[in-house]
Amino acid sequence: RSIIMFDEADKLRFIPYRSDEGNPQPNFLRMFDGELQAESKNGNMENIDTSKMSFIFAGAFANGLAEIIKERLTPRRTIGFSADHTLQLDGNVLKYATFQDIQDYGIMGELCGRIGSLIYLPPLTTTDYRTLIKGEQGSALIRYKNLFGAMGIDVDVTDEVCDYIAEKASKSGLGARSINSALFLNFQKAHEAIEEHTDINKVVLEL
Repeated sequence: RSIIMFDEADKLRFIPYRSDEGNPQPNFLRMFDGELQAESKNGNMENIDTSKMSFIFAGAFANGLAEIIKERLTPRRTIGFSADHTLQLDGNVLKYATFQDIQDYGIMGELCGRIGSLIYLPPLTTTDYRTLIKGEQGSALIRYKNLFGAMGIDVDVTDEVCDYIAEKASKSGLGARSINSALFLNFQKAHEAIEEHTDINKVVLEL
């Protein structure tokens, strides 16, 4: 009874005339058939029952899928007196994706047929980024507080800094990675200062 998460699933995309290494997707089909062989720590091959496992394939699907969806949803222009009924798409077109679009993108039909549903996740908002920075559980800031706390150093980040990083992250298009990059650079400088001045007992990040 497990949930298996495959991130970067869009990288499984297979384009015959661009690939020299063959199609990796058939290797995933066996997982859905109820049994999978894997090598254990002692080197023996063991059968793993996958019948009660849920598989999630996640990815950005940023290169090409949106264009496929737009082409499907946008009516062809006609010659004559008929009106141009171009569909007005609302926001991110990925929310309109179908399994046929996924197949046209380069994911084989056999794999799509074993996936129960498609779920669209909207982009993170500035508020979401703020939560990722200052949330009480598993946030980026909590990790640094724990790290510096182990050295007996208190960490404080002003709300202005959190808002600034959140706003920059929401505009960057890089997702949560941009938060980690911003905090890492600042806390790296703080750590270098601590190594030079051993009497520091508090770190404050402010604009």
